[in-house]
Amino acid sequence: MGDDLLVGKKLDFFKLAVPGLARVGVMFNPDDPTDAVQIPPLPAAARAVGVTIEVIEVRDLGNLDAVAERIMRANVQGLFVGFAPFWLSARTQITVMVHRLNLPAVYGWREFADAGGLMSYGPNLPELYRQSARLVDKIVKGAKPGDLPFELPTRYELIVNLKTAKAMGLAIPEAFLLLADEVIE
Repeated sequence: MGDDLLVGKKLDFFKLAVPGLARVGVMFNPDDPTDAVQIPPLPAAARAVGVTIEVIEVRDLGNLDAVAERIMRANVQGLFVGFAPFWLSARTQITVMVHRLNLPAVYGWREFADAGGLMSYGPNLPELYRQSARLVDKIVKGAKPGDLPFELPTRYELIVNLKTAKAMGLAIPEAFLLLADEVIE
């Protein structure tokens, strides 16, 4: 799945989970290439699902209070957090901040839903590690890295944390829950 499709699908799932969503804050680190490639397809994806976006650039996770202030000033109804590995290192602190702001959020890694985030849609991290290990194995056995095909993740997961939704007073539509690969209760 290319970045355009992944961004669009993630935003589409977010709108299905929170139907009244109209203005979404998009937290990205423009210095991280993983996040930077996802910024260009966002406007079209937002138009397709009927939301407006407000890009909230975050280059440093050391002061989440300042990030929370920017989010509040942006006057958004939900948050779309980037895919960069940059975010994973502070997933617990980010989910706590988002919970404190009482905003629904969609993340790119299931580890955020496991840490109390509302929902995630993205590749399965352990599967990515296995995929990388297979490539390393081929290289160790003599394959030239330049001869190996570029591989995209093959498995994407939609995880919904119903416990978090209930704590927020958010009613997730039953039809949406049926789409989820896993519901945390």
